[in-house]
Amino acid sequence: MTKLPQTSSLHTHLCFLLFLLLLLISLPGEFPKALYNCSKLQYLNLSQNSFVGKIPDDIDSLPRLQYLELAGNYFSGDIPAAIGRLQELRNLQLHMNSFNGSVPPEIGNLSNLKHLNLSYNTNLVPWNLPSNFTKLKNLKNLYIRQSNLTGELPGTLGEMAALEELDLAYNSLNGTIPSGLFLLKNLSIIYLFRNSLSGDVPQVVEALNLSIIDISENDLTGPIPEDYGNLTKLTELALFLNGFSGAVPASIGRLPNLKQFRVFINNLSGTLPPDFVRYSELEGFEVSGNRLTGKLPDHLCNWGKLSTLVAYENNLTGELPSSLGNCTGLTEVKVSDNGLSGNIPSGMWTAPNLGQVLMSNNSLTCELPEKISWSLTRLEIRDNRFSGYIPTGVSSWNLKGSS
Repeated sequence: MTKLPQTSSLHTHLCFLLFLLLLLISLPGEFPKALYNCSKLQYLNLSQNSFVGKIPDDIDSLPRLQYLELAGNYFSGDIPAAIGRLQELRNLQLHMNSFNGSVPPEIGNLSNLKHLNLSYNTNLVPWNLPSNFTKLKNLKNLYIRQSNLTGELPGTLGEMAALEELDLAYNSLNGTIPSGLFLLKNLSIIYLFRNSLSGDVPQVVEALNLSIIDISENDLTGPIPEDYGNLTKLTELALFLNGFSGAVPASIGRLPNLKQFRVFINNLSGTLPPDFVRYSELEGFEVSGNRLTGKLPDHLCNWGKLSTLVAYENNLTGELPSSLGNCTGLTEVKVSDNGLSGNIPSGMWTAPNLGQVLMSNNSLTCELPEKISWSLTRLEIRDNRFSGYIPTGVSSWNLKGSS
């Protein structure tokens, strides 16, 4: 196993170092305090080794550090308050460790900090996001996924003017989403999924650089904001497993870069925007478990990029979009338990990667094809009005009730 040089050797060879990178070499033991001899050190990366024990309480003995990465080790105990005294620090990466103590609010004193990652520290004692973290006016990336965060989000979160990416997913946060968050001009990514956030989401959205919004798996209610339709850079919108109600705003259907639209299991009603994805290369469309009515949008697969169509358990009517016949990338079509009628686009059956087709409990009428995609493993078409051959070669199917 690789070992660090002894203290005297470090003093001789490393005391003038500005940059030290020792990752992925299985270094054991505790934090090497011999590095304190390198008083000019600015960049220290000891990630993905086998270090154990605590980060020293006097780590501020390296006062010129600008980059500190200790991720992917087995550091435990508290994250020391002394880190908050490293005033030159720009980048702090402490994710994927074994910390079982507390997170110091002193981190909020690092006025030059641009990148902070505390994610995947699942053994931390439950903690609230310190309000003074929002004083980090230069912070661009704040990642604290799956790290036992509790309590409410600070109302001052919207004062972090430089923030570009926020990931607080997979925690136990509650309360509402601060309205100021969606006003941040530089914000491009929001991950708040799998928490216990509640109430209506902010309706005023001025963060026009947003490309990903994932606030799924919470207890959010109210309408989907009309202002989401102004987010021309948006590629992913994930609102599933909440309590959103009302109609899908028509403006969302005209977004030019939307690739993933996932709003399943909510209380949405009304018709889907007829222009949905006419202008975007949609890949995933998941709207199941709502109370939607009317037709599926005609343009769902205009660009031939759609892979996932999941719309079961609604009140949808009319025919399946003819553009499905051009979707060579289709992997699943799940539209059971609706009021769909008419034919199935013949080209759909030969999509080379089509794995699942679930269309039970509709009023679809057509002859089933003699040949289907070789990759199809699940076919459920009961309670329709099909005729002709029953496809063979499918390992799992349910045809009961078909005629």
